[in-house]
Amino acid sequence: MGVGVSTLLPSLLSKTPVVMAWSTPGAAMLAGILVQFGMQLFNAAESNWVMVLLLLSTFFITRLFWPRLALVSALCVGVFYLLATQALHASALHWFPAIPVWQSPAWNLGGLLGV
Repeated sequence: MGVGVSTLLPSLLSKTPVVMAWSTPGAAMLAGILVQFGMQLFNAAESNWVMVLLLLSTFFITRLFWPRLALVSALCVGVFYLLATQALHASALHWFPAIPVWQSPAWNLGGLLGV
């Protein structure tokens, strides 16, 4: 209900549908994931600085001319670099279908206050 109420005023003022979809736990979870990616960039820069510079330069140069393709172009350049240097070891990947696992909810005061 809070999300619905928080979208009412901006939707009426702008006369367009506005959705407030981010919750505090969702934003915190996303921030935790993105912080890990950012910190691992510095670890990768120590061992493979050529690839890090190649990906960053590809991303920023592509972003100047084709902003919508910046991330895809960096991904493609990274895969091509790994294939060219024979650093991509696909044999270590094991492809199998995901199996559902039952997760029972557990309520505690710390989890409730942490939100």
